[in-house]
Amino acid sequence: MRRRLSTLLGLAQLILLLSCATPVGQQVPSGVDIPAETKVDLAEAIAPELTAAPLSSVASTVPHSGTSSSNNEKSDQVNNLSSDAETPAARVHLVATVWEEEPRLPILNYHQFSPESAKFSTAVKTRLPDLQAHLQSLYDSGYSLISLEGWLKGDLHVPEGRRPLIITMDDLFYNNQLTLTEGGDPDPSSGIGVMWEFSEAHPDFGFQLALFATLGDKLYANPSFPTWEDKLGEAIAWGFDHGAITYNHFYTHPHLDQIEPRHIVWNARKNDEYLRSLLEQVGRDDIIPSLSNIFALPYSVWPTKPISIQLLLAYENPEGLPLQAVMESDFISRAKFLPPPYAPDFDPWHILRIIADHNAIDHLVENSGQFPTAVHCEFEDLDQTRIEDRAFLAGEIRQALKQGRCPEGVYSLGGKVFTASSSGVHLIFPEDGGG
Repeated sequence: MRRRLSTLLGLAQLILLLSCATPVGQQVPSGVDIPAETKVDLAEAIAPELTAAPLSSVASTVPHSGTSSSNNEKSDQVNNLSSDAETPAARVHLVATVWEEEPRLPILNYHQFSPESAKFSTAVKTRLPDLQAHLQSLYDSGYSLISLEGWLKGDLHVPEGRRPLIITMDDLFYNNQLTLTEGGDPDPSSGIGVMWEFSEAHPDFGFQLALFATLGDKLYANPSFPTWEDKLGEAIAWGFDHGAITYNHFYTHPHLDQIEPRHIVWNARKNDEYLRSLLEQVGRDDIIPSLSNIFALPYSVWPTKPISIQLLLAYENPEGLPLQAVMESDFISRAKFLPPPYAPDFDPWHILRIIADHNAIDHLVENSGQFPTAVHCEFEDLDQTRIEDRAFLAGEIRQALKQGRCPEGVYSLGGKVFTASSSGVHLIFPEDGGG
């Protein structure tokens, strides 16, 4: 009896010790002069939702089965001792884009398009056969299209072995820029239709466009045609669904240096409001919360009055989003190429685009080697709950370098940008780390 009592007391002590034990977790250790008062925090203005799923990561969830339970009472009691163990964290696979040289890219700017019957292309009207030749030459030289807004947010992703290129378009919407067929696809007799067909035939070229619309001045069709606004709204919505994103080029395409300050704000606001009304008219108000706030200056001309500049830079869209960037344009002879958003010379208020004429295309083809290509580095079986943790991502990159799996360079991973070398791994964008 005494032996049984001693045994029971020993078991009770053991159970007490087990119930009081604290599990030990693992942690990874942590030019126009712009008035200063009009500047906004870039990380806030460009990326208000840094927790959104990043474009630079390819993730796939690997399901894991939870702990099975039996029907008898004893098994239920054992399983209930640790509810945390019942649902293991999902695992994901991320792909980093790695730049072994400092990345930079050209931005091409198109306007209208003309049919094959036109005698020649101009700075503002490109023959469709010439556009097709442009795309083929750029593709053969290793360029792939990326998102303007993605680059501004620090998403430096590009297909492996390719070099980044942004294409923009001004003065939309003319129907020679984008028209949809009865089946809802871009008409191949329109400029965007040609780009869409080319991207379908060359998937690694991609399909990303930044469209700067002047909705009160560039009429899509004859206003006497009763359903032209519906057709326009459907074309705009198709663009948002497929990567051709509409931004603001001011409602009447004014010379901003020749109008009153209040008219600059009215032009921007009216354009924004009409865009939203067109989307609502075709039942696509679901797009509105995602609309951004980027200007392209008509004629690439800034206002001259300080108050006009201040009002332009302080403009917020109808959803309250501050201005994210201002686009200019010029010929290839005065070209500047876009650095990444963490670079000291990155200026979101003076982003220069190159007019897409033959000289520009020839220059980009002949000098393609000046624009670096990217490599990819894979990170497998990562804890999904930790991929927003910058210290965790830095540790994974450090380990990949140590193992010789990935090179030194600039890493775009998990919505963040790191520099990685033998001396360490450091977050460089966004500055606050986003997690």
